[in-house]
Amino acid sequence: MRRVAGAFGLALVAALAWLGVRAVLAAGEAVALVDTAGRLEATATAPTLDLGAVREEAAQLASHAEALAGHTADPLWRAAELVPGIGPTLAAVRVTAGAVDHVAARGVTPTAAAAADVVAALRLDGERVDVGATDELAVALTAARRSVDVARDDLARLDMTGVVGPAARLVERVDTALSAAQPVLSSVEPAARLLAAFLGDGEPRRILLMVQNPAELRAAGGLTGTFLSLEASDGRIELVDHADGAAFPVVDAPAIPLPPDTRAARRRGASCKTSR
Repeated sequence: MRRVAGAFGLALVAALAWLGVRAVLAAGEAVALVDTAGRLEATATAPTLDLGAVREEAAQLASHAEALAGHTADPLWRAAELVPGIGPTLAAVRVTAGAVDHVAARGVTPTAAAAADVVAALRLDGERVDVGATDELAVALTAARRSVDVARDDLARLDMTGVVGPAARLVERVDTALSAAQPVLSSVEPAARLLAAFLGDGEPRRILLMVQNPAELRAAGGLTGTFLSLEASDGRIELVDHADGAAFPVVDAPAIPLPPDTRAARRRGASCKTSR
């Protein structure tokens, strides 16, 4: 019996020591992850965007996220989550680590790489644009949006009762960042899908480009003095025609029916002129 008790005691001490080492390693990766996320945000929002630096920081973020998730995915860690007192905190750290790793691997890293490829493809050097790069960006953004949605759902299911301060702040910070990313991804994803079509993927597309100089700008839209006709086909954009504003006949009636609000504004404007 004493041998059994002694063996059990040694196993318990070893388990606690192993869990302590994991906790220390996880804490270090969490700090590194937060620091890297801050650098990535600063790099991505800098006045001069350096996509190479963004890709490097994204790779570092993914590395720290993977390491943090690995430290907290141990079966012993999951077993310790059943222990009263420390259990909720360990569960919160594990779920948050998994959420960040999911977003980093399926969203941040692929999107940063795809964005760099698109910027390289859009350089106007007289050659055709690689339409496939724009398709890859759309796919990456769709995966990023879905990964953020899944991560937020995982965080929303957490029971934060009894979670200690540092872990609670980590959960809050990650959820806030993901919440801010959701509307951005929802807006950019459709635009990325349209970019390939704009570049003539599938069939040629005719594009009207209206050019204004600073003297032609007005609050209500202004004047347009130059019109360019572009043709996009399989990533190649060519100027096929151009015209001056004076080349078009003056019309007395709108080409399409004006919205009621616009008609009401015109009537109010005419009324003000009459009263003066």
